[in-house]
Amino acid sequence: MLRAMRAFVSSLLLLALVGCADTTPPTWTGEALLEAPEVEATRVVLRWSEASDDTAVAGYRLLKDDVEVTTVSGDLREHAVEGLEDATEYRFTVEALDEAENGSEPLHVTVTTADGTPPGWPRGARLVATEETAAPGGEGAETEDAAAEPAVVATALEWAPAIDEGGVAGYRLEAGGEVVAELGADATTHRLEGAAPEGLTLVAFDEAGNDSSALPAMGPNDPMPEAPAAEEVATAEGAAEPRAVRDAPPMKLNPAVTERIQESLRRMPLKQIQPRLRLAPNVTPMTPTER
Repeated sequence: MLRAMRAFVSSLLLLALVGCADTTPPTWTGEALLEAPEVEATRVVLRWSEASDDTAVAGYRLLKDDVEVTTVSGDLREHAVEGLEDATEYRFTVEALDEAENGSEPLHVTVTTADGTPPGWPRGARLVATEETAAPGGEGAETEDAAAEPAVVATALEWAPAIDEGGVAGYRLEAGGEVVAELGADATTHRLEGAAPEGLTLVAFDEAGNDSSALPAMGPNDPMPEAPAAEEVATAEGAAEPRAVRDAPPMKLNPAVTERIQESLRRMPLKQIQPRLRLAPNVTPMTPTER
């Protein structure tokens, strides 16, 4: 009898504990919204409405494309999500949680991050500036200085179109920190009155305001800028030797050329050879017997 009574009491206690467990999730008040008031290329600020609970809201769980990002405390209504890809669509979600980790109905917002990638130039792109000249004083005018240089009346500019995934919005000609001209997205030529200003460059920009690298103006016959010099490697003597030279294979001469060189060396006295001999890298000197 005593054993049955104990079992009955235990059952009542268990039912009481189960009945006290919190199974009611938080709810959103009013017309709840999840918003993104700030959207940048790699960062989005999320803001949401306040939730309520029969006990207390313990926190808010944030998800990006259904993957949890973080859980913030219940007194916060805003969070910045960083490390995003530019020009990419994301679906964000927020859920209110109570102490028992019951989750509310989710709120969603879909956001496309800003374009953070600037336009680029095709390989070998140049801003070619061709001067249009006229005789000093105008056509047919006489001048005392027959060697006077022709006057530059205009400068014709030409370039290859820039490349941008979202499309190039336009081009700017700049010089000395000032805008010389702003041109449309389809422009690939422009004519300036007179000579081009010192330091003239061309910049492409997109709708998001990203600027490309600047193309400097070059004459039609100017060579392309030189490639970076070969990497230099310190030699045992402390001098610098280009890696391309250091790693070059041993020099190989045509047999007929080698024979002529050796014949000349055999005919020349040794005391005349030594001061004149200058060995190139990777060329092994001959011994006296080889001469």
